[in-house]
Amino acid sequence: MTIVPTYECNFHCDFCFFNMYREKKDKKNLLLDLNAFKEFLDTTDNITDLVVIGGEPFMLPPGYLKRLVDICYDHVKEKIDVYTNFTLPIPPDLDFSKMRLIVSYDPCNRILQSKVLNRMLEFQEDFAIFMIVTKELIHDWGAQKVIAFANKIKKKIYMCNYELVPGNEWSHRPEPEELAAFTIALAKSENPYFAFKEINAYKKICFEDEKEHRFETHVVMTPQMTFSYQTAGVNKLHRFGNTYEEARKGFHSTYKNNNICLGCEYNDFCGKMYAKNNKCEYDKIVMDLFEEEHRRCANGYHTNI
Repeated sequence: MTIVPTYECNFHCDFCFFNMYREKKDKKNLLLDLNAFKEFLDTTDNITDLVVIGGEPFMLPPGYLKRLVDICYDHVKEKIDVYTNFTLPIPPDLDFSKMRLIVSYDPCNRILQSKVLNRMLEFQEDFAIFMIVTKELIHDWGAQKVIAFANKIKKKIYMCNYELVPGNEWSHRPEPEELAAFTIALAKSENPYFAFKEINAYKKICFEDEKEHRFETHVVMTPQMTFSYQTAGVNKLHRFGNTYEEARKGFHSTYKNNNICLGCEYNDFCGKMYAKNNKCEYDKIVMDLFEEEHRRCANGYHTNI
């Protein structure tokens, strides 16, 4: 389950999928009640994975993030991933034996690029990097520069496809041909630092343990303790339930067991959920381009990427 303790953020990235919440002024100052949250965890079964996002967690009140991490760690007994843009001071009381930072990094932001990069290079604790594949990343940096960055930073980099949701700017989404070429170049580099579902799809690697769970409920807890359930498909929507169980049931009735996905030739490698009536033309184009590249290589031809 993903936890959103606050909508407050010192950024307003127009490709962020939570803008549709943060733009609502009546929700700006909401803060998750930690006592209610702990009671919820203590009385709810089958929650084995917890992630903290935002807003920006470093904007939380003093002592709040530490207690939130402690509550989560005590429940799952493993490190909690906390997403941050890494531009604000790190709360001094954080216990990094219980958490790992995931730094959301946009290298195309010229103003903050150097500051965040320098902080990452100096940071001694465990962290990874989260990078959204935007049109700007592909055009301004390209695969080779991203590969060079990975070799320099020497940390796991989670590459994320651009999500189309209400509130973000669709103009940042790369064309499927651009995404396919970018993915193929990253995959052929054999760089060990990249984690990217499209690379698995290109290499035709099954998602192993993830495959068994990738179509299960993805629930997001909001600061007011409502529960959003969602799909990672092109028509990604947020629907809300008043309880965790309501969100789980809503997900299963809306997204499970879609015959179109189950019968798709790319089912083993596509990273999308079984979403009823989900339009996947974009992803199908990417997969077809992967297949075309495999055929060219099998026949002795190679692309100039």
